[in-house]
Amino acid sequence: MFNFINRRRAEAELEIDIGHGHYRAFASKSNAIFSEPSVVALHSETGELLHVGRSALKAAARVPDVKTIRPITHNLPPDPKLIEYLIAHIINQASPREKTTASIMLPASSTLAAIDAIATGASDAGCAEITFLPTPVAAARSVTRLSDSGAICVVDIGEAKTESAVATKSRTLVSNMTLVAGKSMNQDIIDHIKKIHRIDVGYRSAEDLKKTVGNAIRQDNPPTATVKGRGLADGLPRAIEVDGNEVLEALTPALNAIAEQILETIAKCPAEFARGLKENGILLLGGGAELPGLLEFLSQKIESPITKTRGPIMPSANESTTVMRGLC
Repeated sequence: MFNFINRRRAEAELEIDIGHGHYRAFASKSNAIFSEPSVVALHSETGELLHVGRSALKAAARVPDVKTIRPITHNLPPDPKLIEYLIAHIINQASPREKTTASIMLPASSTLAAIDAIATGASDAGCAEITFLPTPVAAARSVTRLSDSGAICVVDIGEAKTESAVATKSRTLVSNMTLVAGKSMNQDIIDHIKKIHRIDVGYRSAEDLKKTVGNAIRQDNPPTATVKGRGLADGLPRAIEVDGNEVLEALTPALNAIAEQILETIAKCPAEFARGLKENGILLLGGGAELPGLLEFLSQKIESPITKTRGPIMPSANESTTVMRGLC
């Protein structure tokens, strides 16, 4: 767990949140937020940089000899060169110039090796001054009702991992991390359909199913969707109808694991912050927090007010911020 916070952070020209799935960047001069997939496309033989972001995914689908890499992984320090490509792309989007200052948000569980690799890549990309801010602290600073000495539980359900932490506006008090997150939930759906229906469906199909009919609460009249795959016995194409309650059955172990992780994190909160934490509650963020019914599910497990962010956590962004949609 790190707490590297530069008090001059608000002066940064760029605030960058590099996630496993997407990056988000706030440009203070234009007051705009940019967001795209955190993906770099390289030539598979020469290693030459071809594309970054959404165009990288498009190129991989249309052009041969292209490989895509996500610079941020959950278990290895990132390659500084890939970080350089990604942040240079962000700088060109936000305010093309030779040098810029940047505040980079990272999970509280980030290792020193990961932080050093990102610092190297950001410097090579053109960042003259770089500061780091734990994502839980950035989230705490976005909560206007939170006092400077108050604490809140921040739960970031991302693509590759879920991190829960108790944080104030100045530091992370405790943090906890699990690999139960968006990708593992998609795999749970794949495994469930394979076990119950004897059909092998693709990762993207499982994700679409989660987004279209998934819910963290059992429903009386759940929506249904058609999913296509190949029969395990004969390899022939097959299509079946799956409803939201069946998706919930697949996701229940993961949802229970996330609830348990949050409870464990809260239990580790220092005593002097415990009373205020119960009042300030829990803030959900990340793509996984968009699962319908999740707030209601967690409210049944945890006696604390729970809210969800409505957009990217960017401490310096304000109500007049322009969100650059369509880049995701």
